[in-house]
Formats: sequence, structure tokens, C-alpha cells
Amino acid sequence: PLSLVHLRNLTAVAEAGATVIPAAPGFYHRPTRVEQLVDFVVQRVLDHMGVEAPLAPRWEGRG
Repeated sequence: PLSLVHLRNLTAVAEAGATVIPAAPGFYHRPTRVEQLVDFVVQRVLDHMGVEAPLAPRWEGRG
């Protein structure tokens, strides 16, 4: 859980123009290794930056 201090700091940086991307991996692709969790988070950061790098499986909207 995030404390009030964390939330205030996140709000401050967002108000200053930063984008906050929490390191919160998805589990819908059922990762079996830590590397898969890391790849998921890195993929989201790269997506935000507009960099194409297929590290993690894409959500297909099924199952």
C-alpha cells in the first residue's frame, strides 16, 4: 500500500508534468519466472516511450 506521503509525492510529480508508471506487473498471462514479470513492466515503459520491443505477451482480451 502507498502511504499518504507517497501519494502526495506522486501527485506533485504528476502536477509537474511527469508520468508515473507503477511497477505493477499483470498476472493475466500467468508468468512462471521473475524475468517474465520484469519484461512485462519494461514493456509498459517502452510502450509509453513509443519504443517497439516485443518483450511480453500482449493481452488479447480473452480468457
